[in-house]
Amino acid sequence: MALCIFFSVSVVSYAKTTVGTQKLTLHVGDEKQLKAWKDNVKWSVSDKDCISVSKTGKIQALKKGRTVITAIHGNKKKKFKITVKNSYLNVDFSNAARVTVRHLNYGFLAQIDYDDIINIKKLFEDNVFYRYIPAEKKTVGGTLYQIILYDIDDKILWSFTIDSKNRICYHEEGVYNKYKSYKPKKTPDLAFFESLFEDHSLFIQ
Repeated sequence: MALCIFFSVSVVSYAKTTVGTQKLTLHVGDEKQLKAWKDNVKWSVSDKDCISVSKTGKIQALKKGRTVITAIHGNKKKKFKITVKNSYLNVDFSNAARVTVRHLNYGFLAQIDYDDIINIKKLFEDNVFYRYIPAEKKTVGGTLYQIILYDIDDKILWSFTIDSKNRICYHEEGVYNKYKSYKPKKTPDLAFFESLFEDHSLFIQ
């Protein structure tokens, strides 16, 4: 006579428990260190185009939008609901004593008078430039103009370059490799800058 023995197997599912949800608002270009647990944390993001997250939980806002970052530690998880807003270029001309414009293809400076400064100021006031994070590192080439604003002590207040696609790079403290990139919402008219260099007799080396 055969003896049949039956075993009962129970499958236990360990669902991850959400221990908290935090809401954050950032602007494009902002960086922040998220805090969850000290170690053994796995980070993930629902929209990688909106936010980048490192293995240590450091994030950078890349593009306007909404996304969720999840930190997982064992059977626990913490969520960060993040809204990213645009960051806009706002140039203050109030302390500018003089302005220089260099055509980077010619390598010359143009002489700038008061009316020219008004036109340059108008370019920034009439156009909206919003920050973006380039997908690749900035490459040399394609840059047309360099604009520098100086204060009364001849210290650099603002330094910009404009490329052939009307994108603006703001160079912090005038340092070329320290920059923030901005795109126009609509194509600005840069004919004014070309007019500065039509008469070569106005060039200053």
